[in-house]
Amino acid sequence: MPISIKQFIDNQRNRTIAWGQCLAAFWLANTDTVKGEPYSAVGACDLWTLNWDSYDKAPTNGGIYGSWGIWSGSYGAYVNYDPAAGRGYGHVALFLSDNGNGTGQFMSQNPGPFQEVTLSYDGLLGFLRGQDIVTGQPTPAPPADSLASRTVTNAVAWVRTAPDATAPLAPEYPEGLAQGATLAVRGFVTGQDPYGTGDNAWYLTRSGYFVWANAAENTLEGLPHL
Repeated sequence: MPISIKQFIDNQRNRTIAWGQCLAAFWLANTDTVKGEPYSAVGACDLWTLNWDSYDKAPTNGGIYGSWGIWSGSYGAYVNYDPAAGRGYGHVALFLSDNGNGTGQFMSQNPGPFQEVTLSYDGLLGFLRGQDIVTGQPTPAPPADSLASRTVTNAVAWVRTAPDATAPLAPEYPEGLAQGATLAVRGFVTGQDPYGTGDNAWYLTRSGYFVWANAAENTLEGLPHL
C-alpha cells in the first residue's frame, strides 16, 4: 500500500536517493506514494510532456503540498543533454508551500541530498499531482470568511510549515509571534504532541502555516477539524 507524502519525506529527508539526481527522488516517490506507473524520461523536464494515468497536471500557480514542480530545460542548462535544442535536463522537486514572493519551499535533491530548499518559479512548467496520494497533511482550508481569532499566550508562538515542532519556521515569521499577537485561524489539525502531554492540536493559519494551539489560548471551540 502506498505511503503518505509526509511519510516519504520523513523517510528520505537528508538522504541521497539512488543515483543522487533529482529524477531519482521522483522515481522513488512514484513507486512509494502512487502506484509505480512506468515512464521514460531522460531529463526531469521530460516528465511534463508525458501522458500520465496516475497524475494530473496543474498550472504554475497550482502547487499544493505533495505535488511535483517540473522545470523546463532552462533550469540547469549548463548541463546540456540536447545541445541542438540548447536545453538542459530541467528539474523536479516536491512542493511544500508557497512563499508569496515568486519562490516556494520544496524537497529537492541535487545539489545535495533530499532536503528542503527555496526555489524560484522561474522556468517552472507546472505541477504533477498524484491522483490517489495521501499527503499526510490537512485537507484544503475553508474559505477566508470562516476565519477565527486566537491570541498568543506564550512568550512566543513559533509559526511552522507543518504541524510539527521540528518543521521549518515559516519564512515570513523567523522570530515567531510575540505574546499578545493575534492569529487569524482557519481551523485546527492533529499534529505532533511536542511534550507528550496530549496537546497535539495545531491551528492552521490564514497564511497556510501552523501554530501549536497550546501557545495561543489552547482552545478549539468553534474551529473545524481539518
